[in-house]
Amino acid sequence: MQEAKQCRKKFTYELNQEEMKHRDGQLKWKAAYEKYLNHIQQKIADSQNSYKPLGQGSLETAKAAYYYTKDWANMFLSQISTHHIERMIRGAEFSGLSYGMKKHYMRHIRSAFKYILGPAASIYLNPAHGVLPDT
Repeated sequence: MQEAKQCRKKFTYELNQEEMKHRDGQLKWKAAYEKYLNHIQQKIADSQNSYKPLGQGSLETAKAAYYYTKDWANMFLSQISTHHIERMIRGAEFSGLSYGMKKHYMRHIRSAFKYILGPAASIYLNPAHGVLPDT
């Protein structure tokens, strides 16, 4: 039974990978991240008339997070793997950051994938899902 569940999970993952190639997986990282930044900007603009408007801090942090992923700019989302995320985390520039900043940046990177791929696909296709920066 366990082997059947593992085969099913593997098959589902492969199907989702194939589906992503035909959906937003053909977006390049730079275009996808720009969509994510526009989404944050829109949320900030929409909150200006609310009781507690959002500040620009989240947008600035998201823009700063892109700096660490700029090597992926011309890669399709379907090409980015957990290996790329882990290599970024182990990189000299990212390693020098405080744990709190690493956590904020990773939150934005994960959220960008989740925003583009959708919440359901995010679990199977998001290479940053479950990856935490070292302390």
